[in-house]
Amino acid sequence: AMPGRICLIGSNGAGKSTLLKLLTHVTAPSAGDIDLYGRVASMLEVGTGFHPEMTGRENVYLNGAILGMTHAEIDAKMDEIIAFSEVGDFIDTPVKRYSSGMYVKLAFSVAAHLDSEIMIMDEVLAVGDMKFQKKCLEMRQAAQRDGKTVLYVSHNMSTIRDLCDRCIVLDKGKVIFDGDVDEGIATYLSTRWQTSDFVDYTNHKRDNWFKRDNIRIQNIHVQVQSVEAIERTQPVR
Repeated sequence: AMPGRICLIGSNGAGKSTLLKLLTHVTAPSAGDIDLYGRVASMLEVGTGFHPEMTGRENVYLNGAILGMTHAEIDAKMDEIIAFSEVGDFIDTPVKRYSSGMYVKLAFSVAAHLDSEIMIMDEVLAVGDMKFQKKCLEMRQAAQRDGKTVLYVSHNMSTIRDLCDRCIVLDKGKVIFDGDVDEGIATYLSTRWQTSDFVDYTNHKRDNWFKRDNIRIQNIHVQVQSVEAIERTQPVR
């Protein structure tokens, strides 16, 4: 595949996170092969591979080692990583004392600066203050210029439009679209509402902890006025 910024979208349960876990060797595939050309830096869950008792600096070395970088390579990047993360003097404090914002900033900074040809990012990056988000955005654009591949999973359609030049839509574990970003978003929004809009609960068996025979949902009827209304995140009556 050509270097580029690829977004992966699909409703909950479509298989996005599973795919990322397969690509990052967190989970082994039950069938088939995965070919990766280049080092992969991943940001799946914030601070994956961070040890709480170790300082920020020690964790940077740890993450670099996991990616296969030498001590010297990490040393060369250390000042940049610290400056970008904005943790300042706290770099020598155990990360268990960090606020969640600091933790994320350092984790992102490490993933972004360590030499990898492929960056895999889950939506965790919608974190930090606006200023930091803007820096992350610029960082991803820089990654693109350096010829890196960025694979990005998100539910935020406007970010996807800003960031990505290719869109893959997953539905129930299968690729149903791969191509232009706007077309991909349209495909995704249309598949979300093809499922039945009438749910019958008349014979639904409750778990033991909730035995209330005097209360029973018989059915739920969902009426969607328009897909555009949903995309503008307006409440749908």
